[in-house]
Amino acid sequence: ILHISDLHLKEEGMAQDLILDSLRNKIKSLSDTEYKFNFLVISGDLSFSGKSSQYTVVTDFITDILNHTGLISEQLILVPGNHDVDRSKIEAPEIGWYYSFSEKGNDWEKEKALNDTLESKSAFPRLMEKLEAYHQFEVDLKNTIQYGRYHEHVEKHQINEKNSLVFVGLNSAL
Repeated sequence: ILHISDLHLKEEGMAQDLILDSLRNKIKSLSDTEYKFNFLVISGDLSFSGKSSQYTVVTDFITDILNHTGLISEQLILVPGNHDVDRSKIEAPEIGWYYSFSEKGNDWEKEKALNDTLESKSAFPRLMEKLEAYHQFEVDLKNTIQYGRYHEHVEKHQINEKNSLVFVGLNSAL
């Protein structure tokens, strides 16, 4: 399993380009000489701030890595991080209820406030709007992805007759 984490990719940047080129070259070298990867797992903060334009860079990078390793999109596991949340979609009047569950109070009160928000027919869809660019990127790249009620996804991959790998992805950053 090739695991990459916290890419924080944005539209451009000289330092970013140098790091990505170095990472691409190392992965290509490992794939050509030493390792045969079965999965590519990229977790946490694929983008810098969850903007659609940043996912073009992410897509190009992932496509390069898939090509270098000989993997296909079905062997790609993605889990977003808090930087994949587009916080610019939060409207000023919504700030109060977006973060009401992190205010003062005991743990039970905070958990109740969070559950009330997640179960709200108006608040929860607004919370998920902050991940729209990420979700569209993942659907475009992987073609088939199914999400549960809280936008979690589970992927099971059969390794052999007796063994399988199960990946569960959930971004808990609201």
